Amino acid sequence: GIVMMACGESGNFLAYAYAPATLVAPLGAVTVVSNSLIAHFVLKEPWSARNIAGCASAVIGAVLIVRFAPASDEQLTMELLFNYVSEPGFIVYFVTLMISLIVLLLLPDRLKQRHLMIYIMICSITGSVTVMSTKGVATAFVLTLAGNNQFTHFIPWVLVVIVGSTIVMQVKYLNLAMKSFGTSEVVPVFYVMFTLCSILSGIVLFKEFHEDVPGYTAFFITGCVLTFLGVHLITSASKMRAQDNNDVTLAGGETSMLLGGDTDFDDFATPVSVPNAGDSSGSPSKGLTGSDVL
Repeated sequence: GIVMMACGESGNFLAYAYAPATLVAPLGAVTVVSNSLIAHFVLKEPWSARNIAGCASAVIGAVLIVRFAPASDEQLTMELLFNYVSEPGFIVYFVTLMISLIVLLLLPDRLKQRHLMIYIMICSITGSVTVMSTKGVATAFVLTLAGNNQFTHFIPWVLVVIVGSTIVMQVKYLNLAMKSFGTSEVVPVFYVMFTLCSILSGIVLFKEFHEDVPGYTAFFITGCVLTFLGVHLITSASKMRAQDNNDVTLAGGETSMLLGGDTDFDDFATPVSVPNAGDSSGSPSKGLTGSDVL
C-alpha cells in the first residue's frame, strides 16, 4: 500500500512538469472516485445511488477538464519562472495570499474550531503555494534529466524548501480540521477551495488561461463544477451510510436495555400459596410459580 501510494504521488509530482497546474489540480477528484470504487469492489462496502451519481459526475467533469483545460504557451524554465515571479501582478497576488494566511493563523483557536472555513482556507492557500512550487521543482527535475541542468539556479532549491514547509502546514491544519469537524465535511470543502486557489495561482503565475476561445473556458468551468458535485455526492453518501450504521447500533442497544439483557422470566417466579380445595383444614397446597400460571 505504501509503495503504491508513493508511486501515485510520484506520478502526480511529474504531472506538474508536463501539464498545466489548472489541469492537474482539479483531477484530484479521480482519487475520490478511485477510493469509492475500491471500497465497493475490494472492501465490499455497499454502493448507493449517490455513489454512482457522484462517480459519474466526477468522471464527466474530469473528461471536460482534460479536453478544455488551458495550456501554457512556453516551456517553463527557471529563467522564465524568475521572470514570472518578478511581474507586479504576481507580486501583488502573492503578498495578498501571505497577508490573508497570516491573518487566518493569528485568529484564536476557539474561533477556528467553530468555523470550518478558517482551517480550509489556511490549507487551501498553502496548497496553492505548494502547487506553484511543485510545478517549478518538477520542471527543473525533468529538464535536468533531459540534460539541461536547472539546479545550478537558486530557484529550485528555494522551491524545495517551500514545498516541504507548506506540505507540513497543510497536514497539520487538515488534521486539526478533522478533529473539530467530520471528514465528510472537510474533504469536499477542502477539495473545492484547494482547486479554486490552485487554478487561480496557475492563471496568475503561469498564464494558463484561454485568450481567444471563450467557449473552452465555459466547458472547463463546467467540468470543474461537475467534479465538485461528484466529490460532494460521494462523501455525503459515506456520511449517510455511517449515520445509518450508528442508528442501527443505537436501536440495538435500546432494544437490549428494554429486554433487560439476559432477563429470564423464571427469575420472576415466586411461590403462590392457595387453599387446597380437598383439604378441610385449609392448609396450603404446593406452591404455584409464575411459570405455572403462564
